[in-house]
Amino acid sequence: MTAPDPLAEASRLLSAGDPRGAAREAQRFVRLTPESFRAQVILAQAYARLAVTAEPALRRMAEAAYRESARLAPGELSAHLDLIIAGKALGKSAELRSSYAGEWSHLPFARECLLAVDAGGPLGEWAGAAGRFARQ
Repeated sequence: MTAPDPLAEASRLLSAGDPRGAAREAQRFVRLTPESFRAQVILAQAYARLAVTAEPALRRMAEAAYRESARLAPGELSAHLDLIIAGKALGKSAELRSSYAGEWSHLPFARECLLAVDAGGPLGEWAGAAGRFARQ
């Protein structure tokens, strides 16, 4: 019998409302495949959901996993939006601003990301994503 795919299992557990189990499986997958964008996103989502009812360290872990997902797939706008939402929740606007004005300034959506960092709240269609992070 073939062992279950840890990433598929992490996704299933996250959907089933088990963020702790999802984080465990995503961590397992990240150890096997550290350059996996999708694994970093699932890991970040699991940490974010755990962070709502747990210690603040989990919010920092979620932000770090979102940052890694943005590094792994810099052209993936959703990775940057999640990072901005998580970073702003941690008071890291200055660090985000520096990233989008510096190392990520070449991205076609860098200007919009800077606007999102500086906005009092999420912009336009990003409002749903912001609410999702806050509720997770």
